[in-house]
Amino acid sequence: PTYQQSKSIMWEMLKSFLPAHWIKSMKEWELKIELTNGCRIELKGADTEPDRLRGVKIDFLICDEVAFFKNWSVVWNNVLRPTLIDSKGSAIFISTPLGYNHFYDLYMKGQSEAPEDAEWSSYKFTSYDNQYLDPLEIDKARAEMDEDTFQQEFMAEFKKYTGLVFKYFTRERNSIPPIESGSNW
Repeated sequence: PTYQQSKSIMWEMLKSFLPAHWIKSMKEWELKIELTNGCRIELKGADTEPDRLRGVKIDFLICDEVAFFKNWSVVWNNVLRPTLIDSKGSAIFISTPLGYNHFYDLYMKGQSEAPEDAEWSSYKFTSYDNQYLDPLEIDKARAEMDEDTFQQEFMAEFKKYTGLVFKYFTRERNSIPPIESGSNW
């Protein structure tokens, strides 16, 4: 979501993953790497000036921590989605859930069987699925946290924290599908 997150979370990791002989040039101040095959990798943020992302051709876009993007519909529909048109590019959206916001909607498109969502797919992985995390440390965190926060942060569950009358209400367990027009109800 932010330039600072791109820099502090991904930049060093990205540089360590790329073999030196793949790198043609690197501009630290721009968080940009040009590869010997002509491809370019850039880290950006969409927080302060999303319009600065306009006008570039993108073949493959990865948006991390999508649930935390401010003004997501504007950033996606007006800025990022158009950058994928000419290359017929693809996108991956990654995030820890944050309630039932726009990331939940993206996740549900990937679960949908509707024809208009056929190109979408979504997957859920918990912290236990991450081979780089010690399961015992995750268990320790669980013992120290409230269950709802643990479920969202470590188990990738979509949770609602505010406005709840009944804490254990869930959409899946306590809702019925909408009534379709023309039914006998």
